[in-house]
Formats: sequence, structure tokens, C-alpha cells
Amino acid sequence: MAILTAQSTSTAAATTLTQPAGTSGWGKFVLLLWKNFLLHWRSKVSSLVEIFIPPLFMLLMVGLRSLTEIEHVPHVSVYQPLDITNFSAIRRNLVVPFQDTLAYSPNGPALRTLLEPVGEWMKLELQPLPNGSVLQDFLLGTNAFAGVEFDIRLNGSSTLPQRLNYRLRFPGEQRAQFTVGHSWQTDRRWGSRPDGGARFAEESDGGPSPGYFREGFLTLQHFIFKSFAQQFQTIPDPIPDVYLQRFPYPPFREDSFPSSLTTFLPISVMLAFIYPCISIVKNILFEKEKQIKEAMKIMGLQNWVLWTSWFVKCFVFTQISIGLVVLFLKVPWYTTPNVSVLTYSDAGVIWLIFFVYGISIITFSFMLSTLFSKANSGGAVAAIIWFLAFAPYIIMVQDYRNLTVSQKLGSALLLNSAIGFAMRLVGVYEGTTQGVQWSTLFHDSDVDDINIGQMLLMLLGNAAIYMLIALYIEQVFPGDFGLAQPWYFFVTKRFWCGERPSSDEPVSQSVSSKMDDNIEAEPKGRIPRIQIRELRKVYSSKKIAVAGLTFNMFEGQITALLGHNGAGKTTTMSMLTGMKRPSSGTAIIWGHDIRTEMKSVRLSLGYCPQHNILFDGLTVREHLYFYGRLKGLSKLQAQYEIDKYIKALELVDKADVRSSSLSGGMKRKLCVGIALCAGSRVVLCDEPTSGMDPAARRALWDLLIAEKTRRTMILSTHFMDEADMLGDRIAIMADGKLKAVGSSFFLKKKYGVGYRLICVKQPDCDVDRVTEVLRKHIPPIQVESNVGSELSYLLQEEHSRGFQTMLEELEKRGEELCIGDFGISLTTLEEVFMKVGSDSTGVSQAGGEEASLHSLHSYSTGTDIESRTTVDDYELLEGSRLFLYQIWALFLKKIYQTYRNWFLLVVQILIPVLFVAVTIAVVRNWGGSGNMPPRALGLRFYNPSLTLIQREPEDQAQPLQQRILENYMQLFNSMPSMPFPVFDWMEDVFLEFADINLMMVNRQFIVGAGILNHNLTAWFNNEALHSPPVALQMMHNALLSTFTGSRGYNISLTNFPLPYTDETR
Repeated sequence: MAILTAQSTSTAAATTLTQPAGTSGWGKFVLLLWKNFLLHWRSKVSSLVEIFIPPLFMLLMVGLRSLTEIEHVPHVSVYQPLDITNFSAIRRNLVVPFQDTLAYSPNGPALRTLLEPVGEWMKLELQPLPNGSVLQDFLLGTNAFAGVEFDIRLNGSSTLPQRLNYRLRFPGEQRAQFTVGHSWQTDRRWGSRPDGGARFAEESDGGPSPGYFREGFLTLQHFIFKSFAQQFQTIPDPIPDVYLQRFPYPPFREDSFPSSLTTFLPISVMLAFIYPCISIVKNILFEKEKQIKEAMKIMGLQNWVLWTSWFVKCFVFTQISIGLVVLFLKVPWYTTPNVSVLTYSDAGVIWLIFFVYGISIITFSFMLSTLFSKANSGGAVAAIIWFLAFAPYIIMVQDYRNLTVSQKLGSALLLNSAIGFAMRLVGVYEGTTQGVQWSTLFHDSDVDDINIGQMLLMLLGNAAIYMLIALYIEQVFPGDFGLAQPWYFFVTKRFWCGERPSSDEPVSQSVSSKMDDNIEAEPKGRIPRIQIRELRKVYSSKKIAVAGLTFNMFEGQITALLGHNGAGKTTTMSMLTGMKRPSSGTAIIWGHDIRTEMKSVRLSLGYCPQHNILFDGLTVREHLYFYGRLKGLSKLQAQYEIDKYIKALELVDKADVRSSSLSGGMKRKLCVGIALCAGSRVVLCDEPTSGMDPAARRALWDLLIAEKTRRTMILSTHFMDEADMLGDRIAIMADGKLKAVGSSFFLKKKYGVGYRLICVKQPDCDVDRVTEVLRKHIPPIQVESNVGSELSYLLQEEHSRGFQTMLEELEKRGEELCIGDFGISLTTLEEVFMKVGSDSTGVSQAGGEEASLHSLHSYSTGTDIESRTTVDDYELLEGSRLFLYQIWALFLKKIYQTYRNWFLLVVQILIPVLFVAVTIAVVRNWGGSGNMPPRALGLRFYNPSLTLIQREPEDQAQPLQQRILENYMQLFNSMPSMPFPVFDWMEDVFLEFADINLMMVNRQFIVGAGILNHNLTAWFNNEALHSPPVALQMMHNALLSTFTGSRGYNISLTNFPLPYTDETR
């Protein structure tokens, strides 16, 4: 019987390998972009969802904007002067009653002398107390009107200092209009945010919050000054009273929408871009999970090209989304002219913010993709991490007024917290009617102690940090596939100087003398292109996958790797391709050491792994084009290779069909074509014919035989006929060790038992009689198996001289012995494999012929003894017992599944706990109404500022008013503010400046003074929360210098509200 082997195909025409012209890094980059965009074009729905989800979230802001009414105030708001000395009128407006007591500390004759007139003017009883602590306890316990806390050094003093400093202690809860949200606001200089119009536009006194006039604060401040001035007065003129008046406000548009921007805009932006992040993570992990990423690297793809192509693809998609987002935010959708979600902000600046944020999103997603191996689990956890990146902002914004710059910048290391702060600033600027402009990008504004420019720099820094982390994790923890670098790899010489060529010379001796009997002599005239030297792989679990593998593979030959599951075949291939790092030993492939020159090794590799490295959205033709170009083919060469392998693989009618529509066998053929294309000199095929029908397998065999010329091929398979057909040399592995290497003929001769005589019995055949007849010619013959109608005997080669006479007699007496037919065959490769693999400790010849017979017999007679157990012997459950057992079986399955996927169980348990913890942190950090801190009052805290001073013409000013004016001007010598004297009416001058730049006026025109012959007026700008007492203080100090005749006298005060009551908290 003729046996077809790989050696018999020598008549096949020698093929010439295609020499790749070489594809530059830029060419590979363009190729990957083509692949990425083509795949997205073929998945239009998911691509459109990824692009349009962010703009659709912005439609929420568009809808919210449409629900907000805009009220126009067309006239100038002019306010009446306030008489701060009429305490009776002020008292009548206080809703919350109080005791007619004015407490002060410390107790001393000078302070009593100072405050007695104050008590008389306000009709309050004085209550001296020893110190500030007792004063606070007294005020909280008695509900007195207020407390005045002086320097403790005045305790028992009979004289007052020239520079008087005191604190006013009013209740934290306001008495005039107690409402949640209304407070003294001593924790800030400006309102929570300007709303684009006059703050409390209809209130001449500035409104209920802080409510300095309504609460009687200004009255007490004025009377303390008046009493102090009278004690040191040196001129006979009476000390005049001072009126207080609010600056006018030009026509404005009352718009409450900006107040909601600071809350909803950060959340909307965070939610808008969660899907793009998940999509990027899943797309990258898909290639990682399917091992496509590592396969591309094996075939010549540089890591930087891969990441750059992903970045550009994601950047384009993200920028399209961002363009639509900015369009939705800036388009005037509404009936009110020139009104949009961000009416005042510059579209270019808004685009820049989102542009930088988009870059940070991409690198953040890259970083997350390196933490996982599965696309679905990675996408799910990425969504959770995305929300957690926003958690610091949510927690910190509850107590925003107490945050330091370092705290804000520290939390901005998370991209969603950074964009939260940036979007909050956008909302604040929008409320000032100035909006975010290029000029305010890096400007330290008065609305916050950080600026948008800082947040942009943080986002750019975050992007760089995330990318570096992604590259580091990818190198140190590559997952199931890829070489893990040491944690310090970035400080090694190899990292900076590249791979160092190996100095090891190939050794001609391939195996030790211990294994010489089991390894066929190497073929003469063949070049060993793959030289494996003591290759060993030990996993962290101490499992030895490959143990000291040593042998050569030759050019122009196919080396078949045989072995049971877990024998180490795939691990060996993984080490040769660089997907796993050897624990020890090495391999030289075309002169390059896999330990130090893997990049050079991969330039000539073609790899067909066990799984399919195919993209569902690419066709057969596009796969061959993509991988061919990736290996270095020019476009013309790639087209030649495509036509060649489509015909050779018999996929002509499927050339333009997407791989997702191919059968399993067709996918395997395409993977083999990918490995062979572009003239790969070393081709590794891991079970390439699995899932193929017999005809397809035969066609693929012919292709591999034809393509082996000038290549070195490695083939792993479980099909013995395939190894027998294709393998020029066959290597058998068991438990990670090499058992034997040689041609099929060598192995059969070495481990085979000779021949097998197979007889077809008739029903009346006597096996003992047949055996007796055969023993006449071969005495030691014995029955190998007797199953059904088949009877077989093993024939040793040394008895071959008696075969002819035995067969002749068997043919003559066949009818007599009831033998219908018979035949003789050689030992099969399967028998050799099972015999060699039966001893995991090595092949031993010590047992001689009997051991060989017993070993083979033990594998050959597995079906001799028919099972005596049938289905009828089982008692099958029914009814409720069956149902309960099914429930129990499903429960056990869940238990095992959960135990072996414990990480998902931990995530499932911890995520609700984590969100509850974040909620508790937010609530605890907010803590209700916090106590107001002390606020020192003075114009020096508003820098820079400009003070309008209305005066009489010099020829009309009275001497007293002239001296007051001079002393008022002298106050600016000690503060970084600038006075601006005017002769026109204060309202007209202020409005002229407001028409020029309202934002500047609201931020710098804090106070003013009207020093006229008939009255003194302290002007205040209500946009600054504490401007009323500051304006009054400035006028008081000017009067004090005037009436004492010395500029050494001065009054400074602090507003220190009492702690809130438990009810208020």
C-alpha cells in the first residue's frame, strides 16, 4: 500500500517568496487609520451614537434655557439715600424679636464711657462681660440685640487707644428676613454668583443678604464712631451724620439662567462624554481580547504607531462631537434675540475648553483600557470609574467657598473634576454678562481664585500623565499576551539604546547525548533557521509548561508539533513569537535571539494562532491587504498577494464578504493566508485546520506543501494524518518535554511494532483455531483485539520471512476458518504518538518487546470490553424531585461560577457601597449651614479699586467740607486704591463708566463718597457684599481725622456673626 508523505511533493514547483518593499511608520499609521475608519463606516449606528450622544446631552441645557424667562429692565435703577441714625424705623422692620440689650467685652471704664451714649441713642441697656467667650455665650443664651467685642487689653482700661478695633457680634440668623440662603455671607466678598443684573435691583438698602442696613449693623457702627469721635473732638463743630446711598444701575436684562449653569453645566458635560469613553475602551479591548493587537505586533507593527492611530481616530470622532456641542451651546435658538445657552462667552474659548477636554478623555480611556483584558467588563468598570472621577468635584463644591487653590488643583488631577471646575467658572463668567473671553482665560478673576487657563493646563497635564500611565501599564502588565517588562524598564540601557544583537553563535549540536536515540539525525544540506536551546517556561503557579526544549527546524521544511492538550505546543509558539517571555533558555530565529532581538525576529514572522485574528467588519480581500501592507508590501505587491491567496485558498467567491459572514473553516483558511502573505520566512500555524471540512483540509495541505519552499514552517495539530502528510519532521511533546523528533518513517520504525494483520470474521469463526494456524508460521503471535467482526494480530518485523507462507495458507483456508477477508498494514502515526506520549517521564527501551507490545496494546484495546451499563439501568428522576435537583444544580453552577469570578462579585458588592459612601461624604461635607467666619471690613480687601468722590468746586466748598475731603483723600495713601474726584452728580458719572464697561465698574467701583456742603453721603456698590459698612467706615475715618485734628485716629471693625443655632443647622 502506497503512503503519501510530504516528501513526495518534491515535484511541486519551487516558489519565490515575495520580497516586501517595506512600509514606513507613516505608511503603517495611514494603514491603521484606514482600518479604523473603515470599521466605523461599516458600523454606522454605533459610530453615529458615539458622535451624537454628547450633543444630545447638550440639548438638555438648550431645553433648560428655553424654560427660563428673561425679564428686561429698560430704565436706570436709582436708589434713595438711607438714614442710618433712625434706629426706631429699622427696629420696626425686624421680624424676629430681641432683648433690648447691648453686650460688650471686656469690662472697663473707658469702654463703658464709649458705649453709654450708644445705648442712649439706640435705647438699649448695656451689659459688660469679661471676655469674648463669655460674650458669645451670653448672646446665644439671651437673644440680646448684638455684642461688641473689643481688644482684651482694654479690660479695666480708663483710656481708649487712638486706633480703635472691635468686632460686631450679630446673630447668625438674620432678624429682618430669615430665609434659608440669606446670611451675612462673611465667607466671600461677592455674591455666590452675579446673575447678570443688579443684585436685589428693587432694594435701596441692598437687600436682605447680608442686610447690613436692615439688621441695624450700620446704625451701631455709626453710633460707636460718633461716640468715639466726640471723646477726642478738638473742633467745636457738631459731628455730622452720614447718609448711605446705593450706586445706580443701568438698564439690564434680568436672567436667572446663569445661576443654574454653575450646577447643571458641569454635570451635563460629564454625562455627555461617558459613552465616548466607554466606546474607546471597548474598541481597544476588543483587539486586545481577540489577540489581534499582539498579532499585529508580531507581524511588524510598532507600538507607537498603534497608539497614535487610535488617538487620531478617537480625536476626529471627539472633535466632531465637540463641534456640535459648541454649536448647540452658542446657537440662538430662542425668541429673545441673541440669546443662547452661553450668550456672552466667546465660541472659540468654549471650543478650546472642550478641545483640551477631548484630548484628556482619549488618554484617560487609553489608560483604562490597559487595566482590563475583556471588552465588556472593561466597558462596565470604565463607566463606574468615569463617575468616580467626578466625585471629588461633587463633594468639594458643596463647601466651595472654603476650598483652597491647592485643593482645587489637586482634585483637578481627575479630568472630570477639572472640567467640573472649568464649567463652573464658565457659568460664573456667563452670569457677569462678560462671559469667558480670551482676555480672561488666564486672568485671576474676582469671581474665583482659580482661572480657566489653570484648568486647561491641568487637563493637558492629565492627558500626558494618563498616556504615560497607559504606556507603563501596557509594558509591565500586558495581560495574557505579550512580554511583561520589569517595573524599572524605563531606566534600563535597552529601553534607551534599543535591542543589542546577540553574540551567541548558533550551535550545530541540537540535543544532548541523553536524547540521541529519540532524535533523528539532522538532514544534510538544510539550514537550521530556528534553533531552540533549552527553552523553558514556568508560570507563577510553579507549573512547568515547557521544560528544556532543544531542537532545530530547517528551511524548506514543515515541522509538525504533536502533543496532548497542555503538552506545551502553544506555549512554545508563544515564546517564539514573543507573546510570552521564556523563563530560561532561548531560540535563534534567522540569526536573531528572541531574548534581545524580538523586533528583528518579528520582521520575518507569519503567525496563525488557534483563534481567528479577524475583524468582523473587514472582507477577505481587505484582511489580506491590511496584513500584507502591515508586513511591508507595497500596494502593487499587496494586490498580487491578494489575488494569489484568494485563489489558493479557494475563497474567490467570498473575496468581498465580511469575515463575520464566513464559516469557521473559511475563517481558518483566511488566517493561514494572512500568515503566509508577504513572503514570511518563518510561519507558525497553531491548529490551522480546526473546523474545516475534509475537502478544505486537503486544499490547505496542498497550499502549505507548495508554500514551504524557502520558508521554515511550524505546524501544531491534533490530526495524525495531517502531521503524517505535512510534517517533514515531527516533534512529539508531552508534559512540556520533547519526547522524540524525526520524520514519520523514522518515528514509525523507532516506535512502531511492525505490521498488523486484520481479519474479517464470519459468524462461525473460531478465533483459537485461526490463531493456531497462524502460529505455525509465527510462533509468538497473539490476538491484539477481537471486537465485533474484526480480529487483529500484531506482527513483528523480525518474522517477516514467514509472512508470505502465512498469508498463502490463510487465503487457501479462509473459507474453512470462516474468514471473509484479511489485510496487512503498517503501524500508524497515531499509534506512535500514543506510545511515545504514554510515558510522561521519557521513552524507555528497558522493557524490550514485551513492554512495547503491552504499551501499544493498552491503548489499542480500549474498546475490547464493551460497556455493560445501558441507559435503562439508570433510574431517572421525575416530578418535584427532578425540579428540586435542577434548582440545586443551577445553584451549584452559580456558586462555582461566582467563586471563579470573584472579582466581579467584589465589584458587584462594593459599587453600591461606594456610591452610598460618596453620598454620605457629600452630605457630611455640606453639613447644612456652616458658621460664618469673621470678615474684616476695609477697602484694602478689594484690590484694585477706584473710588468716586463727589465734591464741591473749590471756590464754593466750605472749610469743614474741604478738610473732610483732604482727609478722605489721605486715606488712599495707605491702600492700593485710587481716588477719582468729580464735580458732576455721582449718579451721572457712575452711569457713564457703567456704559463703557459694566463688568469693570461692578468689580472695581466698590465705594464712593459725596462730600458736599449740605450733606455727607457714603456710596456703595451692591455687587460687593460688604460695601455698605466699608463705605461708611471710609467716611468715618475721614471725619475722625478731621474732628480730632490728627490722622493717627482710626477705626477698624470686623463682622463676626454668632454661630447658628441647632435649629438652623
